[in-house]
Amino acid sequence: MKLKLLLSFLLFTFLYCFAQPQKTINGTVVCNEIALEKIDVVNLISKKSSTTDSQGNFSIEAKVGDELFVLSNDYYDIKISLTKEDFKLEKFIINLSKKPIELDEVTINKVEKISIKVSPEEIRMAKIAKFENSPKVLGVYTGEMPYGVDFVGLFKKIFKSNKKKDKEETPKFASFKEYALSIFDLKEFFYIKLNLKPEELDLFMAYCENGITYREIMKNGNPLETMGFLISKNEEFKKLGR
Repeated sequence: MKLKLLLSFLLFTFLYCFAQPQKTINGTVVCNEIALEKIDVVNLISKKSSTTDSQGNFSIEAKVGDELFVLSNDYYDIKISLTKEDFKLEKFIINLSKKPIELDEVTINKVEKISIKVSPEEIRMAKIAKFENSPKVLGVYTGEMPYGVDFVGLFKKIFKSNKKKDKEETPKFASFKEYALSIFDLKEFFYIKLNLKPEELDLFMAYCENGITYREIMKNGNPLETMGFLISKNEEFKKLGR
């Protein structure tokens, strides 16, 4: 009897979580209490978007747990994970920070290493979702490793048993690395946003290919889904003891 009650409770909880209706959330984007117009707000989960009016107001459909990506040219872009409390507010306020004036290349490099929150590549990917355009090839990488250490061979030996399960249909690209580099810029996304070292790139790509998830990512060809996958894998990769 207790088992039946437990299963009924779990089933009810499961159905409730997946049956949450989307609601319209009304908000205002400001900087130092000044309303900002023409700021794009993108729901990374539903791919819906909105743009602020002259009063900084916007409306967008979302539900608890969705992520809003707020982007512009003159302000730092941010991601916001929506909670129940956000939907209770009469007006959801989003505060942005003004980017400093970039005077020269040295200043730009310092800003990118210290202050940047979202790379230009992520901005392009969010705009792709908004206008539903196909991704653009931004860069090609030769695959050479600066220090000559065969990290890929070492990593693939460790996960050889898992890789055997991944042999299904032949993908459009020869490897996940080739696919990822056809969407994201090597320097802007991998070296700056993910903070990978050049000698870590091949090892990181091999780590991404551990399991079957990366095949679904390649098959779907969704830039935002790919970006989320790479960011998640990078967090796991940084925790590995190497």
